[in-house]
Amino acid sequence: MKVLVTGGTGYLGRAIVRALAARGHEPVVFSRHATASGLPGTAVDGDVRDRTALDRAADGCAAICHSAALVSIWRRRREDFDEINVDGLRNALAVGAARGITRIVYTSSLTTSARKSLRIASPARQCAAARRSSASTQASCTVRA
Repeated sequence: MKVLVTGGTGYLGRAIVRALAARGHEPVVFSRHATASGLPGTAVDGDVRDRTALDRAADGCAAICHSAALVSIWRRRREDFDEINVDGLRNALAVGAARGITRIVYTSSLTTSARKSLRIASPARQCAAARRSSASTQASCTVRA
């Protein structure tokens, strides 16, 4: 199966790419510096904020593993969190929907920790809450054939 892995050169993304390749799948490594990564599969340089680039990378894919994220507790430009973590997810979901890709794995980051008072919160509110919180979460992804 051909699988688009956003954030494919990151800590978790690299593990996903290697696990997919080891199981005979065809990973498409999508990140800002994918072509320099030396990872197995097809490398596509791009940014999750660019829906057109994501769409091109998803050509022929049957699944998307979205692991791209800005994992940081502080940025000078706070909007970066929402643009990458929220809008990047929206772009991945929109590309999946437009291409009829029904297998999408979303991997979260520490920037989604939310206060109890938010309960079910939008991704934008979760990111805002995470910036105010010192808590962190750990997510894992199991790739199955």
